[in-house]
Amino acid sequence: MENLIKSNNLTAVREVDFVSRFTRDIGILRELLGSIRLEKLTAGTQLSAKSAVVTLNSTAVGEGEVIPYNKIEYSTIPIGILEFDKQAVGVSLEAIAKHGYNSAIQAADDDMMYRLEARLMNKFTSFLLTGTLTKSVIESDFQMALAEALGQVQSKWEDMDKGYSGIIGFCNTLDAYRYLGASNITVQNDFGMTYLSNFLGFSRLFLSSRVPFGKIVATPADNIVMSYIDATDNDFTKAGFNFRTDGDLNLIAVHVNGNHHNMVSDLITVTGISITAEYIDGIAVIDFSENKV
Repeated sequence: MENLIKSNNLTAVREVDFVSRFTRDIGILRELLGSIRLEKLTAGTQLSAKSAVVTLNSTAVGEGEVIPYNKIEYSTIPIGILEFDKQAVGVSLEAIAKHGYNSAIQAADDDMMYRLEARLMNKFTSFLLTGTLTKSVIESDFQMALAEALGQVQSKWEDMDKGYSGIIGFCNTLDAYRYLGASNITVQNDFGMTYLSNFLGFSRLFLSSRVPFGKIVATPADNIVMSYIDATDNDFTKAGFNFRTDGDLNLIAVHVNGNHHNMVSDLITVTGISITAEYIDGIAVIDFSENKV
């Protein structure tokens, strides 16, 4: 029949839309964090970070002599396993009948997108807080903690003879606004993240309720790594699983299916993404007393 809209056309559109939105959002996140490095791994890979103990060169260098490098001893610290994250959301026959296909489906897909992105950021923030570049003395206020975090990271990177493109920071939202007060500051928002650009030496300072009160986290953007599983590097199709990917990095696999057993339209996603760091001791976590509750 001419101009007939078939169900498989609608499911294909839904899959393509979800994959493209998620892939676009991850691209935005990478840019926000400083064009972080991508590392393709297989499912079940042990993730690890390095710790570097630096012995500064104390030998006097004479005129015309070669300047020796600092001595660096590296150790590897396991930080988790890269695993598949399987999620599903269902829209019932009754919900579609009550709200209409477009409204019911859009609400479900938006909820799934938020869930995936929030889980990723929750895990990333939890990891950042395990950074080992710390200080035993608690700073007196927000600005001093920012300066200390910045200085600790800069010093560590210089000691390791490494350059960096910029330092990103993370703080609690209320801590930041208490400090800013009525200041005329431009706050931006992308990927659901609120941040300040070029603020007190940070290329970006992210404001998040995921960061506890009274803590500042800082690290070079060059230290951040996004590990991922290519959803096409598996024998899914041989097992009867059909997924939509973007055909490039394939950060997510999506399948839409009408489940007649319970009359629910399922959207199923498979991802395997983890955001960590190359150096765990390249992440400064500084405490301060002001505004702590």
